[in-house]
Amino acid sequence: MKIVTTKLGIPDFIDRRILIIKALFEKNESIIIDYYGISAQGIGKLELIVNSEIEKGKSAIVFDRLEFKVDKEPFKNITPIEIENYRNRNQT
Repeated sequence: MKIVTTKLGIPDFIDRRILIIKALFEKNESIIIDYYGISAQGIGKLELIVNSEIEKGKSAIVFDRLEFKVDKEPFKNITPIEIENYRNRNQT
């Protein structure tokens, strides 16, 4: 995967996240990731890394706002859990 850099040679936001996630997986069997604020394209790049680590037997808990939720997860061991906002629940 090619790392995209800014004019100053610094990796862009998504590629910094990818490098951080790779480093965390190198040191840990399980990690927690927050995808909030990542674009659809960025999530696709991050999921390539996370999915490759899952294939190696590692695990992750990922938080997101569900804008890019897939109908079917790519692995049997991925279980999506939706957490409803308490304020929204009381407005029905």
